[in-house]
Amino acid sequence: MENQTPLAQHDALEQKLARLEIIYAVMQPSLRSRWIRFAIRETLTVALYVIFWKYAWVRWSLYLVVPLVLVNLLILSALTWGLPRRIKQLNQQLKQLD
Repeated sequence: MENQTPLAQHDALEQKLARLEIIYAVMQPSLRSRWIRFAIRETLTVALYVIFWKYAWVRWSLYLVVPLVLVNLLILSALTWGLPRRIKQLNQQLKQLD
């Protein structure tokens, strides 16, 4: 955005802000239920790992399960806390350009 005129930069920021606000408005009602489902799913996963730990393939499956859980946690965290923070930052940038 360094090579854009101030008006084009302002329009680009407004469009980006509008997209993020739409994403947040659509996702916000379901975020609480997503966190609840995440907690239940991971609690069950841990319980199953404890129960079936004696099988070698269960221990090997951790190499697949742990990264997937971390990605899911990262996405949920970004939607819950990162997206509103980014919206506030864009609003502040737009106020500075005005």
